[in-house]
Amino acid sequence: MSRPKVGSAALLLALGVVGSLVAGCQKPLEDVEWCAITQADLTAHGVGWPVANQVLTPIQLHSIPSMMEGGALNLKNGDLKVAVEAWVASYKVVLPYLAVDDPKGFDVQVDEGVKLQLHYANTAITNICQW
Repeated sequence: MSRPKVGSAALLLALGVVGSLVAGCQKPLEDVEWCAITQADLTAHGVGWPVANQVLTPIQLHSIPSMMEGGALNLKNGDLKVAVEAWVASYKVVLPYLAVDDPKGFDVQVDEGVKLQLHYANTAITNICQW
C-alpha cells in the first residue's frame, strides 16, 4: 500500500504550525539578554546564583541589587520583570541582616511574607533564566 502524498502547501502549513508552537515557547529576547548580562555581572563580582548560602563581602552584598536592576529597566512587563522587581524589593529588606551576618535577626525581624516573596522570586528567576 502506498503512502498518500503530502502536497507542498500542506507541508508548509504543518511546518508553519510547528514553527509557531516552537516560537511561542521561546523567551523574549530581552529576557535572554537580561539573564546573560546579569549572570556575567554576578560572576564578574564573584557572586553565584542563588545568592543564599555564600560568604560574600559587604561590597558584594550591596552591589547585587544594582546588578539585578540594571538590565531590568529594559525588560518588558512580564514574568521575569515581575520576578526581578519582587526579588530586589525583598532582598533590600533582608540585606541589613545579611550585611552583618545576623541570621537570628533575619529570622525574628523579617516578615514571613517577605521571605516567601524572596524565595518564590528566586525560584522564578532561576527557572526563567535556567541558571
